[in-house]
Amino acid sequence: DGSNALPHLLSQIILASDAPGSVREFLIEKCKECALIGGAGFSISGSRAAAVVLSALEKCGESVISLQKRWDGAGKNLFEKFLSVGNDCESDDIGLSKLRDCVVLMLKGVKVNQAQPGDSGPNIQISIGPSQTGSRMRSYSVGASDDFSVMDSYPDEMTKAILDTFTMKPLPYKLSRSVIDLVLTRQSWIEGVFTKLDTKTRQSIASALLSLRAEQDHDFAGSTLFGLPLTTDELTHLLKHLHPAKSESDQVAVSVITDCVRGRIDSLGKPSDISKLSSKLFDQLVSLSTFDDFSAISGDLGGRDYTRVIILQTLYAIHDNYKAELARSLCEEESQQNSGGSKRSRSSSWSGISDKTVSLQASVLVGLLGGKASSIQPLSSGRGRALSLGLLACLCEQAPSAVVSSLLPALMSLAEVSSTTEGDESEKKSSTAAIGE
Repeated sequence: DGSNALPHLLSQIILASDAPGSVREFLIEKCKECALIGGAGFSISGSRAAAVVLSALEKCGESVISLQKRWDGAGKNLFEKFLSVGNDCESDDIGLSKLRDCVVLMLKGVKVNQAQPGDSGPNIQISIGPSQTGSRMRSYSVGASDDFSVMDSYPDEMTKAILDTFTMKPLPYKLSRSVIDLVLTRQSWIEGVFTKLDTKTRQSIASALLSLRAEQDHDFAGSTLFGLPLTTDELTHLLKHLHPAKSESDQVAVSVITDCVRGRIDSLGKPSDISKLSSKLFDQLVSLSTFDDFSAISGDLGGRDYTRVIILQTLYAIHDNYKAELARSLCEEESQQNSGGSKRSRSSSWSGISDKTVSLQASVLVGLLGGKASSIQPLSSGRGRALSLGLLACLCEQAPSAVVSSLLPALMSLAEVSSTTEGDESEKKSSTAAIGE
């Protein structure tokens, strides 16, 4: 049939040749030459032809021409050219868009182990998704069939291509959307590639997406970050380099990270990692609430207060869901410390938090409620105060001896706020009555 004719013909030519390697190299090189006009840019008509041949070579299967050879011979250079021309290449031409999607699909890392017939049959794992051409884009995924698999070793050049796309300024919009739609949001790439990347690379990809969302306001980057299976330690790492008290974009970044935390609240992992995440969120909360830094961003009290509330919401979700684990980690630390220095190192790696730290955190919450911590700017919203009190109660269950001394000031401050509010309402009613008379 028509859709299978070209892949079948190319397979026969390559396999029947006395020098199949040379034929492969010739076909790939000519695809690249066809798409490019010397060093000037892309040929519109040539791009369409190159996309057709490269797609056919993919369907030939790994035994005829491997994904690695297609990437090394043409994909890498074509991708770099798309990057170098940037938004100058954001043409609506269908041929150019098809070539871009064809090259980007190589980054998915999915190998076609067997040549694909025109009728894909019941065992072929094919996903249909959006492409930048406006049509639906076919791509192969890893599933129950042995016809497809993920590359055993994901090439560094592919990782670099992804990172270069998201860190380039100005952002090559259509290329970045193609990378996200056809690669980063696909389960085969997430499960087969991302989960196997080293920690540093995973953090780099996450940081690039976070920067796109926070600094350039690209919502698609935030939703993509939300879908990546980041560990609790990796989420904590993202928080370490943010200064929300001094940067509005960092406030947005904190909001995105807290969304990610709450989105996986039931699977945050070890108590030690959870404690570190909690401590880092408390650090950000203190930074946003300290009087010395409160005027760092002029006219942004609303954004600052909103960020404080969502941090409190996230902290409450963490401590409410992991009361037993965090309380047990504190007991472990106390017992290890009481039993002598020989076991001290084990406790440090286990919990990462102490009674003293919990006591300081409780004092911050009292300050947010308008209590004794004079260096803390109190919260103005009722929701924020309710979250602070709820979190204080969680900490009391976790470490009663460390928190109980903070409860009375907290309750007193709430009573004062309530009394002041009632007084204001009474005064307002009296003023209204006097005006009426």
